[in-house]
Amino acid sequence: MGKKILIGVIICIILSSGIFYFFMKDMFLIKKVEVKKDFLLDQNNFIDYLGITSERYIWEYKIKELEEKIAVIPFIDKYEVSKKYPAKLVINLEIRQPILRIQKENGEILFVDSKGVVFQKSKNNGFYPVLICDINNDIKKGFRLTGKYKEIISLFSNLKKKDAKIFESISQVEISKENHENYHYKVYFRTINTPLYLKNSINVEKLIKGISSILLLEEFNIEFNSLFDNQIGIFYQ
Repeated sequence: MGKKILIGVIICIILSSGIFYFFMKDMFLIKKVEVKKDFLLDQNNFIDYLGITSERYIWEYKIKELEEKIAVIPFIDKYEVSKKYPAKLVINLEIRQPILRIQKENGEILFVDSKGVVFQKSKNNGFYPVLICDINNDIKKGFRLTGKYKEIISLFSNLKKKDAKIFESISQVEISKENHENYHYKVYFRTINTPLYLKNSINVEKLIKGISSILLLEEFNIEFNSLFDNQIGIFYQ
């Protein structure tokens, strides 16, 4: 008797599930895609790019697959996709914030974020210093800079936090390579005609000390063409 009741319960559950699926499944078709973002975005094109349509059920979308598609978009820094049943997808996006611009050998200028990721062409001058060095023309959006370049990017990220005014006063930094280990840096400023030369190393303290020295010399009307820091001290000529 008990066995018959159990079988009957199972059959009822199966029938109920089938009836529910047949009559109610359409409530799980995607009705809304909410894109939360901190930048301008053509939402319709973005949703089309992800392949999201109202003709598919919410369970057909795999969060990992959607996030993998978002991950290859160079200008997006952070992202998260979630499902809100019965029929809603929520996508959170954060844009990359530039810290520098880099100039490639062909003259093209690209934005770089604090992680060293190249993500967008620079269309105007702005207030972001330009890093001029032996950047290969093959570097494209989405490429991550490493080594010496990553060190420079970290330096300017720290400088921006420590002294935003000095950060914004720098227009460009030229890097020249003396040998495998030694690099020299020539720093140009927006409102100061005199460049600052830093030999072998560059850091936040040297930049602050260098620009302070230039301003002091100009205050006393001392004529000079350039300022050098050669690890012994600061000299002008």
